[in-house]
Amino acid sequence: SVARKFANWQERSSTASYRQYAIWSTQSLAYFVASSGLIGYKDCVTPVERYLQHLNEIRSSGDATDETSYYTPLQNLLDEVGRQLKPRVRSVFQLRDRGAGHPDGGLYTPDQFQRGADDQPIAGQKPARGAIEVKSTKDDAFVTAEGEQVAKYWKEYGQVLVCNYRDFLL
Repeated sequence: SVARKFANWQERSSTASYRQYAIWSTQSLAYFVASSGLIGYKDCVTPVERYLQHLNEIRSSGDATDETSYYTPLQNLLDEVGRQLKPRVRSVFQLRDRGAGHPDGGLYTPDQFQRGADDQPIAGQKPARGAIEVKSTKDDAFVTAEGEQVAKYWKEYGQVLVCNYRDFLL
Protein backbone atom coordinates (compact mmCIF):
# COMPACT_ATOMS: atom_id res chain seq x y z
CA SER A 1 0.00 0.00 0.00
CA VAL A 2 1.03 3.63 -0.39
CA ALA A 3 1.09 4.14 3.40
CA ARG A 4 3.45 1.17 3.88
CA LYS A 5 5.73 2.36 1.08
CA PHE A 6 5.84 5.83 2.61
CA ALA A 7 6.62 4.41 6.08
CA ASN A 8 9.50 2.38 4.59
CA TRP A 9 10.72 5.42 2.68
CA GLN A 10 10.49 7.56 5.82
CA GLU A 11 12.65 5.03 7.71
CA ARG A 12 15.31 5.22 4.99
CA SER A 13 15.11 9.02 5.08
CA SER A 14 16.69 9.04 8.54
CA THR A 15 20.00 7.98 7.00
CA ALA A 16 22.33 10.75 5.86
CA SER A 17 21.68 10.31 2.13
CA TYR A 18 17.92 10.70 2.56
CA ARG A 19 17.87 13.21 5.43
CA GLN A 20 16.92 16.16 3.22
CA TYR A 21 13.61 14.47 2.44
CA ALA A 22 12.75 13.44 6.01
CA ILE A 23 10.44 16.38 6.71
CA TRP A 24 6.78 15.50 6.31
CA SER A 25 5.60 18.13 3.87
CA THR A 26 3.98 18.53 0.49
CA GLN A 27 7.41 18.54 -1.08
CA SER A 28 8.63 15.34 0.59
CA LEU A 29 5.36 13.57 -0.09
CA ALA A 30 5.54 14.66 -3.71
CA TYR A 31 9.13 13.38 -3.94
CA PHE A 32 8.11 10.06 -2.41
CA VAL A 33 5.13 9.64 -4.71
CA ALA A 34 7.22 10.50 -7.76
CA SER A 35 10.09 8.18 -6.80
CA SER A 36 7.68 5.30 -6.17
CA GLY A 37 6.28 5.74 -9.68
CA LEU A 38 2.74 6.51 -8.53
CA ILE A 39 2.46 9.89 -10.25
CA GLY A 40 4.82 12.55 -11.54
CA TYR A 41 6.38 15.07 -9.18
CA LYS A 42 5.00 17.89 -11.30
CA ASP A 43 1.44 16.77 -10.53
CA CYS A 44 1.95 17.42 -6.80
CA VAL A 45 3.39 20.92 -7.04
CA THR A 46 1.12 23.96 -6.97
CA PRO A 47 1.47 26.75 -9.55
CA VAL A 48 2.93 29.03 -6.88
CA GLU A 49 5.51 26.42 -5.85
CA ARG A 50 6.52 25.96 -9.52
CA TYR A 51 6.74 29.75 -9.90
CA LEU A 52 8.99 30.11 -6.85
CA GLN A 53 11.18 27.17 -7.90
CA HIS A 54 11.62 28.65 -11.38
CA LEU A 55 12.47 32.10 -9.96
CA ASN A 56 15.06 30.49 -7.70
CA GLU A 57 16.61 28.52 -10.57
CA ILE A 58 16.96 31.68 -12.66
CA ARG A 59 18.38 33.70 -9.78
CA SER A 60 20.83 30.90 -8.89
CA SER A 61 22.28 31.00 -12.40
CA GLY A 62 23.91 34.33 -11.55
CA ASP A 63 23.22 35.61 -15.08
CA ALA A 64 19.71 36.99 -14.64
CA THR A 65 18.71 40.61 -15.20
CA ASP A 66 16.57 42.29 -12.55
CA GLU A 67 13.31 42.28 -14.48
CA THR A 68 13.00 40.55 -17.85
CA SER A 69 14.80 37.29 -17.00
CA TYR A 70 11.85 36.33 -14.82
CA TYR A 71 9.06 36.97 -17.37
CA THR A 72 8.63 33.29 -18.27
CA PRO A 73 7.83 32.01 -14.76
CA LEU A 74 5.53 34.98 -14.21
CA GLN A 75 3.73 34.30 -17.49
CA ASN A 76 3.38 30.62 -16.58
CA LEU A 77 1.90 31.52 -13.18
CA LEU A 78 -0.55 34.05 -14.63
CA ASP A 79 -1.64 31.60 -17.35
CA GLU A 80 -2.14 28.78 -14.84
CA VAL A 81 -4.28 31.00 -12.62
CA GLY A 82 -6.03 32.42 -15.69
CA ARG A 83 -7.11 28.92 -16.81
CA GLN A 84 -9.22 28.71 -13.65
CA LEU A 85 -11.10 31.96 -14.35
CA LYS A 86 -14.30 32.42 -16.34
CA PRO A 87 -13.71 33.59 -18.96
CA ARG A 88 -10.20 32.21 -19.10
CA VAL A 89 -7.38 34.72 -19.20
CA ARG A 90 -3.99 34.45 -20.92
CA SER A 91 -1.00 36.70 -20.54
CA VAL A 92 1.08 38.02 -23.42
CA PHE A 93 4.34 39.81 -22.70
CA GLN A 94 6.29 42.47 -24.62
CA LEU A 95 3.32 44.52 -25.85
CA ARG A 96 3.74 47.34 -28.32
CA ASP A 97 3.17 50.96 -27.38
CA ARG A 98 -0.46 52.05 -27.93
CA GLY A 99 0.20 55.66 -27.00
CA ALA A 100 0.36 55.25 -23.22
CA GLY A 101 3.79 53.70 -23.10
CA HIS A 102 5.09 50.18 -23.41
CA PRO A 103 3.49 47.86 -20.81
CA ASP A 104 5.33 44.68 -19.96
CA GLY A 105 2.32 42.54 -20.77
CA GLY A 106 -1.41 42.24 -21.16
CA LEU A 107 -4.21 39.94 -20.01
CA TYR A 108 -6.36 38.59 -22.85
CA THR A 109 -9.51 36.49 -23.07
CA PRO A 110 -9.93 33.51 -25.46
CA ASP A 111 -12.11 35.45 -27.92
CA GLN A 112 -9.10 37.69 -28.61
CA PHE A 113 -7.12 34.83 -30.16
CA GLN A 114 -7.63 33.37 -33.61
CA ARG A 115 -8.40 29.65 -33.61
CA GLY A 116 -5.41 27.55 -34.56
CA ALA A 117 -2.97 30.44 -34.12
CA ASP A 118 -3.18 31.08 -30.39
CA ASP A 119 0.36 32.30 -29.70
CA GLN A 120 -0.52 35.94 -30.26
CA PRO A 121 -3.83 37.79 -29.94
CA ILE A 122 -5.59 39.09 -33.04
CA ALA A 123 -3.76 42.23 -34.14
CA GLY A 124 -5.03 45.61 -32.98
CA GLN A 125 -6.84 44.51 -29.82
CA LYS A 126 -6.25 45.90 -26.37
CA PRO A 127 -5.93 43.27 -23.66
CA ALA A 128 -9.50 42.81 -22.39
CA ARG A 129 -8.40 42.26 -18.77
CA GLY A 130 -5.78 45.01 -18.60
CA ALA A 131 -2.07 45.63 -18.77
CA ILE A 132 0.77 44.19 -16.70
CA GLU A 133 3.56 46.32 -15.27
CA VAL A 134 6.51 44.37 -13.86
CA LYS A 135 9.33 45.77 -11.78
CA SER A 136 12.33 44.11 -10.17
CA THR A 137 12.14 42.72 -6.66
CA LYS A 138 14.13 45.75 -5.49
CA ASP A 139 11.22 48.05 -6.42
CA ASP A 140 8.20 48.65 -4.21
CA ALA A 141 5.07 47.55 -6.10
CA PHE A 142 2.90 49.90 -4.03
CA VAL A 143 5.01 52.91 -5.03
CA THR A 144 5.00 51.78 -8.67
CA ALA A 145 1.20 51.47 -8.62
CA GLU A 146 0.92 55.12 -7.57
CA GLY A 147 3.26 56.32 -10.32
CA GLU A 148 2.65 58.22 -13.55
CA GLN A 149 3.46 55.25 -15.79
CA VAL A 150 0.79 53.03 -14.22
CA ALA A 151 -1.69 55.94 -14.31
CA LYS A 152 -1.19 56.15 -18.11
CA TYR A 153 -1.70 52.40 -18.47
CA TRP A 154 -4.79 52.50 -16.27
CA LYS A 155 -6.30 55.25 -18.42
CA GLU A 156 -5.56 53.30 -21.64
CA TYR A 157 -6.35 49.73 -20.50
CA GLY A 158 -8.83 50.13 -17.62
CA GLN A 159 -6.88 47.81 -15.27
CA VAL A 160 -3.23 47.29 -14.47
CA LEU A 161 -1.65 44.36 -12.67
CA VAL A 162 1.49 45.70 -10.98
CA CYS A 163 4.01 43.24 -9.59
CA ASN A 164 7.59 42.96 -8.45
CA TYR A 165 7.54 39.13 -8.55
CA ARG A 166 6.62 39.16 -4.85
CA ASP A 167 3.70 41.59 -4.53
CA PHE A 168 0.77 41.60 -6.96
CA LEU A 169 -1.55 44.62 -7.06
CA LEU A 170 -4.59 45.06 -9.29
